[in-house]
Amino acid sequence: MKWEYWAFTRWISSFSAPF
Repeated sequence: MKWEYWAFTRWISSFSAPF
């Protein structure tokens, strides 16, 4: 799912740079 990928990257962004 596209939203799943977006949510995952957003979660990572919390403590890392966005992909």
